[in-house]
Amino acid sequence: MKDIEFIKEILDKKNKCKISFTGTHGTGKTTNVLQTALDFKMNFPKYNVEVFTENAKYSPYKINKEACEESQLWIFTNQIQQELFLLSKSDILITDRTCIDSIAYSYRRGFKQLANRKLELAKSYIHSYDIIYFKSIMNNNYCFEDNTRIHNDDNFREEIEEILLELYHKLSKDVKII
Repeated sequence: MKDIEFIKEILDKKNKCKISFTGTHGTGKTTNVLQTALDFKMNFPKYNVEVFTENAKYSPYKINKEACEESQLWIFTNQIQQELFLLSKSDILITDRTCIDSIAYSYRRGFKQLANRKLELAKSYIHSYDIIYFKSIMNNNYCFEDNTRIHNDDNFREEIEEILLELYHKLSKDVKII
């Protein structure tokens, strides 16, 4: 299990821990979230473990290359809302993406004003992520075509990955690249 000692320290200090997997679509984030949740349930039986997976697929609007400002705003606000709710009901929350992911997609779609406003809010929220694992395309190329991710355009995915890394750097948030 990743960072087991660090996670124990976090739980000892504040009795809560939020671990997130981030990266462009098709890098195996959801698989890692589910496997990590299983590992945590086995290794931390006294703690309540919750999982929040793939927020974007529930968006009532189009996503990825066809995303509109409404979809990006919905994804961003729903991500934060669900994280707050689930962490209030659990000890360990494992998420598929962070609020930063939708900011990257907003920048890529050209919604700069919206992305900048979301980034301002994210500055006060980014601290809530105890550990962020960044799933890079190079190490995790699992982009499959399905009803949610109808675009496996490598250039688009690479652009999202680059923007994400820039955003985490800009926010001075360490991510563990896996």
